[in-house]
Amino acid sequence: MDAGLRLNALLAERADEVTLMADLLTVEDARRTAAALPGAEFNHGTPRVDPVTREHLDFGLDIATADGSLLKQELPLSVLHYVAPGAVEDRIVRAVGQGIASIGSSGRWPDDPNAVRAGTAPGRCTRTCWGS
Repeated sequence: MDAGLRLNALLAERADEVTLMADLLTVEDARRTAAALPGAEFNHGTPRVDPVTREHLDFGLDIATADGSLLKQELPLSVLHYVAPGAVEDRIVRAVGQGIASIGSSGRWPDDPNAVRAGTAPGRCTRTCWGS
């Protein structure tokens, strides 16, 4: 069990959702992550602007159906998504491939009789996963 999971297990109370963030470097990683997070909004990893209008350009391809060569031109991609705890964390760790992912959860640490204030401090645990 990794340190992030061990810390998360120590929380006395857990939030209703976890935060998933990932930077995706390959077409395959993007497709696996999109399959693991249906409905998630993907963005360019590096902001892009129209060279003439200077307006922000949104990522607009359907990752599942876009031609791989077109999708490759849009890389790297990033995603920020919120899910119920336990819903997809393991799939994200496997999907990220060559990229990096962060899984953040929050809650309340248990009461500690040696602490100045008992159990009131919010707790945050983050797992950071580097691709293979």
